[in-house]
This record gives sequence, C-alpha cells and structure tokens, in this order.
Amino acid sequence: MIIIVGMPRSGTTLVANILGQSKLVKVLIEPHILWRTDNFNYFNDDEYNISLKIINRIRSRFYEYANGKILVEKSPINCVRAKLVYKTFPNAKIVFLERNKIDCINSNYIRSCKKDSFKFSIIFKKYFHKYNDTGLEYSSKTMSIFKQLYFSDIIYFIVFLFKSFYYRNFLGILPFGPKIKGFLKIINKNGLRFYHSIVYEMSRKNKLFLKKKYKENFCSFNFEEFYKNDNEIKKLYDFCGLSINENQVKKILKKIDRNRFVKN
Repeated sequence: MIIIVGMPRSGTTLVANILGQSKLVKVLIEPHILWRTDNFNYFNDDEYNISLKIINRIRSRFYEYANGKILVEKSPINCVRAKLVYKTFPNAKIVFLERNKIDCINSNYIRSCKKDSFKFSIIFKKYFHKYNDTGLEYSSKTMSIFKQLYFSDIIYFIVFLFKSFYYRNFLGILPFGPKIKGFLKIINKNGLRFYHSIVYEMSRKNKLFLKKKYKENFCSFNFEEFYKNDNEIKKLYDFCGLSINENQVKKILKKIDRNRFVKN
C-alpha cells in the first residue's frame, strides 16, 4: 500500500494521478468518512481514538476496495493524524508531499475564504456521484459514502454533519483542510492565514513522526520539483517499487497539466 500524505494544496492529487498511470495500482481519493470510523464523536481531525476494532474496520474496507492491486490512497487531512496512519498501516510506503510554505498557506487561505470546506456541491459529487477535480483523470476514484460509513457511526455522522453545517453557514468559520483543536478560537483571535500556518507546522511535526516510524519506507517529495524536474517522476516510481520507462514518463507529462498546480 502507498499512502500519500501532505498539507492540502501541496500536490497530493497530482502525485496520486502520476502513480495512477501504473496498471498495477488502484487509486483512492480522500475517503474521509472511512478514516473517521468510530471517531465521529470528535469534531477535530487531530483528536481520535485508536483501537484494534477501528484499525480492522478501516483496513478491511481499504483491502476490499483494492481488490488485489496496490492501493494508492491520498488524504491530506492525515497530515495531522500520523499516529492513526501508522497504527493502521505500519507496513505501507509513505509518500510525503511538501510545498513552499508561503504558497501552501496562501492556497489554503484562499480556499477558506471561498468557503470550499464542506461545500455541498463537492460533497454530493464526491460521495453520491462521480467526482472529478478539474479534469484530473484519477481524482474521480472515490469511495461512496455507503462503502465508507459503518452502521454504528450513522447517528454520530449525522450530528457531525449538522455541526459542520452550523460552523460553515451560521458562524461563517470552517477552515479548508484539517480542523485542529481550538480552531475557532485561533481564527477569531489571529485570523485564517495564521491558522493555516499553525496547521502547516503541525504537518511538519507529523512528518518527522512518520519519517522516524517508517524509516526506509518513507520518502518526502517537493511539489515544485514535479514541474521543474522530469526525473522526479522516476524517483517517485522507484521509491514505490513500480517500473517506468522514458516513454511512459513522457506519456504522463502529456496527460497532466502541471501549470494548473503552479497557479494555485
């Protein structure tokens, strides 16, 4: 299994699409509900319980989805819950994405200002309909809500939805990306841009944890390098244990508009 981790807007979707060109893998984009199994009583993403029951429930749904292929999963929110990732998949390969700090924070800030978090149109397309992120081929590889949500979580999930709706539409404060403990207080006191800088630093700390735990199965990549250096694609494939030749690299580059990511 290959798990892509990194701040939102750090290039995780780009990398998922690059790896998705291999016939050996199956891509899964942001199964947020599944990662929250038995943890909907926590509203914040950096607070969660870890138990054997939770681990087994998450694993079983992932393995069922993979259907014998190498699973490539990406959930940017995992940048603040590294312990859950490690406990659930200790033998996975971790691809950690980094981006220029100022650009990454600004990109998240812009998304927050646009109220992209918990936007109904995106939620509906992602969990109830075919969802595609601006034409990216593998951004539509999502898992339906019915495959992610366990029956025992339904009531807690509904409460979570209402709370999210309240924060976004009545309080007008629901930041894009991870919601960390005390986010409302942080934003009211210091603003959205400062909040995203806090999340960025938390992501860096989680990176160190993952690097220590996964050792040779951990590798960090720089977002900017993917549109500066074509060899970065080969480096990515080599780390993931996937084969690729020059013709395949050229084919990938033709399919992916890297300029789209530079502007955002």
